[in-house]
Amino acid sequence: MIPLFGADLVARIRDDIALDVEALGAKGIRPRLVVFLVGDDDSGASYRKSIVKAAERSDIEYEERFFPVSVSTAELVKAVAEQSHDPMMHGILLQTPLPPHIDANIVADAIDPSKDIDGLGSCSVGRLQLGLDCFPPATAEAVVRLAEFAEFPFRGAHAVVLGRSNIVGKPCAALLLQRNATVTICHSRTRDLWAVTQKADLVVVGVGKAEFFGKKYFRPDAFIIDVGIHVVEGRLVGDVDGSVMKFGTGRLTPVPGGVGPVTTALLMEHVVTAAKRVEMSSKVF
Repeated sequence: MIPLFGADLVARIRDDIALDVEALGAKGIRPRLVVFLVGDDDSGASYRKSIVKAAERSDIEYEERFFPVSVSTAELVKAVAEQSHDPMMHGILLQTPLPPHIDANIVADAIDPSKDIDGLGSCSVGRLQLGLDCFPPATAEAVVRLAEFAEFPFRGAHAVVLGRSNIVGKPCAALLLQRNATVTICHSRTRDLWAVTQKADLVVVGVGKAEFFGKKYFRPDAFIIDVGIHVVEGRLVGDVDGSVMKFGTGRLTPVPGGVGPVTTALLMEHVVTAAKRVEMSSKVF
C-alpha cells in the first residue's frame, strides 16, 4: 500500500485559510470559535489541543466554555443558544460524547446551523442528506477530501463504509453518494463482512476496533481510509492492522497522520467560511 498522508492537503487548506483570514482582517473581522466542554474526562484532551493549536496558527480567536458533569440539558442549551445569538461568534463546537444524562440532540439543535461547524444539529444533518449547503461533520468530510486529493475516481466506484455513526458513517455515505459513488454501509450485524469489503474500490473504516481489519478484508488495489484512533501499548493505531500497509498497491491513510490533521484543518476552514458569510450578508443590508 502507498501511504495517504494528510499533510499536503492540510498545507493547502491552511494556505487558503490564511488568505481568507487576511482579507477578513482588512475589514476588521477576526473569525471566532467557541468550544463547549462538559466534565473532566481527559479522553478528548489530545483532540482539543489540536484544535487550540490550529486556531492559534490560523489567527482564529478561540474560547472554551467548561461545565461540570452535573450540568443539565437545559443549562447547556441555554449557554449554547446564547453563543448562537451572538453576532460576533462565528463557529460553535460541542465536544462529544456528552454525559449520558444530557440529551446531545437537543443541545446540538440549539446551535445556529450557520455556526454548526461540525454538522451536529438536525438541520445540518437534514441539509446534508438533501445535498444542500451546510457544514458536514468534519471527520466525514476529511475522508472524502483526502480521497479527492489523491484523485480517487468516485463516479461509479463501489465505496463501502464500515460503521453507521452519526458523525462518520452516515454523513460519509451521503458525501460519497453526492460524488456519484455506489455506497454500501456495513455494521455489526452485516453478514460475511469480508466478502463485502473485498469487492470495494474504496473502504472507509470507522468501527472503533483497534487493528481489527487485516488484509483479508481488502482488495490489493483498494483505497482505504482509516478513521479509527486508539492507544495500544503507548502507540496510536487505527482500526486497520498496520501489516496491511505491506500488502497490495492501493492507498491507506496512516494513524496518526492521516484523517486526524485534515479533520482539524477543516474545522478551522468552516469557522472562516462562517465568518465570510457574515461579512457577505452585512453587505446585502
